[in-house]
Amino acid sequence: MNGRGDGGDVHSPRVADAQLVFLHVPKTAGTTIRGIAYAHYGEARIAPIYPGESMYLGIEEFASLPEALRDRADLVIGHVMFGFHRHLSGKRPFRYATMLRDPIRRCASLYDHFASIQFHGAAPALPGLLEGPEGIQFNNHQTRTLSGMPAPLGKCPRAMLDKAKENIEQAFVFLGITELFEESLLLAGAALGWPLRPYETRNVSAQNPGWRLHQMTETAEKTNLDRLEEMNSLDRELYDYARGRFLAQLQSTVPDWQVQLVNFRQRLANSPVSAMRAVGSLAPLQPNRVAGWSKLVGRDLPTRVRIEIAGRQPQTVPALLKRDDLRAASVHFASACGFVLDLPADATLRQGDRVRAFNADTGQELGNSPRILEEEAVA
Repeated sequence: MNGRGDGGDVHSPRVADAQLVFLHVPKTAGTTIRGIAYAHYGEARIAPIYPGESMYLGIEEFASLPEALRDRADLVIGHVMFGFHRHLSGKRPFRYATMLRDPIRRCASLYDHFASIQFHGAAPALPGLLEGPEGIQFNNHQTRTLSGMPAPLGKCPRAMLDKAKENIEQAFVFLGITELFEESLLLAGAALGWPLRPYETRNVSAQNPGWRLHQMTETAEKTNLDRLEEMNSLDRELYDYARGRFLAQLQSTVPDWQVQLVNFRQRLANSPVSAMRAVGSLAPLQPNRVAGWSKLVGRDLPTRVRIEIAGRQPQTVPALLKRDDLRAASVHFASACGFVLDLPADATLRQGDRVRAFNADTGQELGNSPRILEEEAVA
């Protein structure tokens, strides 16, 4: 295949006037990338393709547009597979780009997405989900997307991986790694000409995938983890290959990338757009317990809470607990962002005691802090 409507070569990294087709694999930071792209291209030059979502074009809808409209898009981004270039006008050269993510972390994030969005907090157990119609999204989905080859659930041939690698080498001008997101933006700047600017992280699952995987490893869900590894064996090989390729390309294309990365992160830390923010609240106080929840907005990171009780030394506790009562606080029940500080018998709260709680990573006070122990709680 080639990257020009006239049969030209695709191996050069950038081609003037090329249309970029960005394959948005779900739960790989594609929504954040889309926000960055909108800031660069402007809405009029982007064609978002998300089949089944009413506010966006479907594949057939895009294909039925007049050539002039299809030709106008400098960026096509969406939940599409390799081969989408066949729906372009063919009058301009094209290139592909995408982001890839550790396949098991992607699946953990995808499961939380299904639980909180599609099933409204009542998702089936993971084994049932893997065998249902949604299961194909947990089965080498990244390899499927980059190869453009369909296959039934659990029947991905090794040729699919070979084809994905071939497509990467022949047609991709940029391939980033979710776990190296800011490094990926550095490479995107060199490969795509995107300016490096502060960004807002979007569409991040409430559940921390790392904590979810920790739970799988430490509980009976270890069998689920093994099953996911089996179902994503090609994705694992593809990810390892892509990550090694990415690091080599970053070093050769942006030799001073480590210096640039430090400078970029300093800009991010000082930017109101991308500044790390926290949310959370204290639960009603009990004499022997201080509890609540807190999480970082748009960050796939665990966090901590600093608790201050008047006249006592502040204590910091991790916000990593999965608690059913978080539903009452409008936090999805699967979210591992709860905290509990159990107080010893000789240090219980008394009526009128004031408790303050702060996210220890941002310094922000939780939304309903401070709280005061009420009389009924003591009784």
